[in-house]
Amino acid sequence: LIIDINGQVALFRDLLIHIGQTRDCPELREKIRKLRRSCVEACKHTSQLILPQLRSAVAEGIPADNPHLVLLFFMSQLFLRELTKCHRLVQIIPMDMSGYYGKLEKYFVSGKVNITFQITEPGRRIWETL
Repeated sequence: LIIDINGQVALFRDLLIHIGQTRDCPELREKIRKLRRSCVEACKHTSQLILPQLRSAVAEGIPADNPHLVLLFFMSQLFLRELTKCHRLVQIIPMDMSGYYGKLEKYFVSGKVNITFQITEPGRRIWETL
């Protein structure tokens, strides 16, 4: 899992390089958003696997020297640095995503299925938080 996180962080960094350049488009921003979410979920999942093992080892009196935890910590630090860069880039170089999500809503919203493009804070759309 840590190797997967490393690959995701590297891909995230590579995609951020294209913001503000000729390859910057709504599809790229959406790809960055999806990769960001999957990387956050992978970090959370990996920590949920590692931390219980670490707690039980500490409870038994074994020193907390887990190489996986150290690697996860450094991967999280790299990812946090890239998240900060992503936030700054998107603030400096915003993109109107309403046309992109408008096309998606036309294809994915039917009379019975209501897909909303909301995330953590009610009233804010994805492109406002990317």
